[in-house]
Amino acid sequence: MSATVPKFTDGPFPVPASDSEASVPPAPVSLDYADDRSGRVASIAEVDSWLAYAEAGDVFTYSVRSTWLPISAPGKRRLYALAIQGLVTLSQKPSDLIEGAKAYRAQRTSVPLPPPEPAPVPRAKLSLAAPVIAVDEAAAIDLLLPIVQRAAKYGRPCPTDAQLADRTGIPRDDIPAALAAMKAARLIKIEGTSAPTLRLITILATGQRTGFAKS
Repeated sequence: MSATVPKFTDGPFPVPASDSEASVPPAPVSLDYADDRSGRVASIAEVDSWLAYAEAGDVFTYSVRSTWLPISAPGKRRLYALAIQGLVTLSQKPSDLIEGAKAYRAQRTSVPLPPPEPAPVPRAKLSLAAPVIAVDEAAAIDLLLPIVQRAAKYGRPCPTDAQLADRTGIPRDDIPAALAAMKAARLIKIEGTSAPTLRLITILATGQRTGFAKS
């Protein structure tokens, strides 16, 4: 049996040469042509299956769409979280398979996978007060990125922290940390500039940049 490569995944994957090599994990489910045409996004299971044995430089095309990825797609949220950890970098390019569509890609970095988390140890409840839960960075990126992308696409000034907080429902004090997470994930580049613009944001996947505010 000859080795095969999942249709929408760049780079080779370990495929057993015979049925006797049971120790080699199976390749993840690839995105088939029908799913691709419908704009399907890879699931969390498919992302994790690829991540389990992807080597530095391997690329996984997790969706091909003619529109932006849906905010609620679990697989996309999983990849954003991995990007924040430095395990992958995310990018997009024109699709080689579907005219007018974009291929959304994740590339494995050289950062090693963290060890599995130990099973949680049950703890006695010490207080009935509800804990303060910090804003989830991946969820914040899902809310902020489309707004920043839209401003950059049309060369409009980047919204202020207060405006971003008002549009997304994210606490204003958490906006800088969320933007910093987007920068660390190599989704955007932030440049400081004079008032009233204060900052210019470049979308690294497209090269589009927000504009200057009129004084």
